[in-house]
Amino acid sequence: MITLEPEVLNALCPMHLIVDDTGRITHIGPTLARVCEGHWTEGASFDDLFTVFARHGETTVLDMSRAACSRVRIGLRHGKAPQMRAQVLPLGPVGGFLINLSFGIHVKEAVQAFGLKSEDFSSVDTTFEMLFLIEANAVAMQAWSRIGERLQAARVSAELEARTDALTGLGNRRAMMAAEEAIGATGPVAVLLLDLDGFKKVNDEHGHAEGDRVLSDTAEILRDVMRAEDYLIRSGGDEFLAILPGVVDAAVLDTIAGRVLSRMGDERPEKAYLSASIGVAVRKEGETEDLASLIARADAALYASKAQGPGRATLTSHKHITALGATG
Repeated sequence: MITLEPEVLNALCPMHLIVDDTGRITHIGPTLARVCEGHWTEGASFDDLFTVFARHGETTVLDMSRAACSRVRIGLRHGKAPQMRAQVLPLGPVGGFLINLSFGIHVKEAVQAFGLKSEDFSSVDTTFEMLFLIEANAVAMQAWSRIGERLQAARVSAELEARTDALTGLGNRRAMMAAEEAIGATGPVAVLLLDLDGFKKVNDEHGHAEGDRVLSDTAEILRDVMRAEDYLIRSGGDEFLAILPGVVDAAVLDTIAGRVLSRMGDERPEKAYLSASIGVAVRKEGETEDLASLIARADAALYASKAQGPGRATLTSHKHITALGATG
């Protein structure tokens, strides 16, 4: 018969313990001793320290040995150790049995709870390989999460860029499609169509760089005057579109148009003169009309404004076209 010395067992199975035929602990491995620190003394009753879970439920260590339960789960009654897997081996003529423990899938919690290192486990134990795989998986998942976040941010940025006019920072024609979907074909809304007066002359006499500044200044005026919930779009060339959900009152629209035109007259006293004409179309509560039709009516009102001279605004509803009091 070969007798294993405690030093050999400690090296091969640092998570083991030996229990005699009365259920008393006669030896405990160094790593398991750290886990049980403060709760274990030599000769202590196994059942006072541990809880044994066999297939039929909780049991005692002696019942476990008599039933030849070779694989069970064991929990520490005190302390913070996670539940462990156990293999029970009878020691034959010597009496008693050896129980070898493993943290299994709970190794990460155990390592963190007790500050365990690789030397606390057998050199052939796969525990640290498992821990490495757990950590590697966590790192990989974090990396994929960060990649996903960056891709999502890039996608949102690309979509925003695709809907933004590069010169003015307002929406472009793609943004108009989003606005059309948002406002639908019913409900109160106003559409203001603004066209710069004599813009070709600005480009011809002052150059295209000055023309670009005029367009940028116009966009800034619209941002200042309109609400955050309004849709502002450079619809093409020197033409701008403002969509105002919920605004249909003629006096309110007169005030808004007046602010825009007044700001344009005051904005550039030492540069190319800035002036515009505005056409306004409204869809009142209970009416049905899509955005394309509203823009077409606003365009007709815009031509009526230009016919009166620069710096004018005209309002059109389904039934009426009215010159607003706003002038630049």
